[in-house]
Amino acid sequence: MEGLAGQVRIALDAADSSSFSELLDPDVTWGAPGAVGPAGRNRDQVLAWYERVARRGSEPRFSDVSILDDRSSSA
Repeated sequence: MEGLAGQVRIALDAADSSSFSELLDPDVTWGAPGAVGPAGRNRDQVLAWYERVARRGSEPRFSDVSILDDRSSSA
């Protein structure tokens, strides 16, 4: 799992949505740990959020990528 977290981190830092997409499970949930309304409830929603942020001229940045049980998490 540490290797997967590293791959996610590299794809996010490079703003490579194609590589990022390949790393996401189709049923991924993306958001802050314990969030009632996560930013995404599947791969398409997560990618739409990511691309929407990028289109606004913002660069999505993540301060941490970590492992939660059998999942990776970003903050």
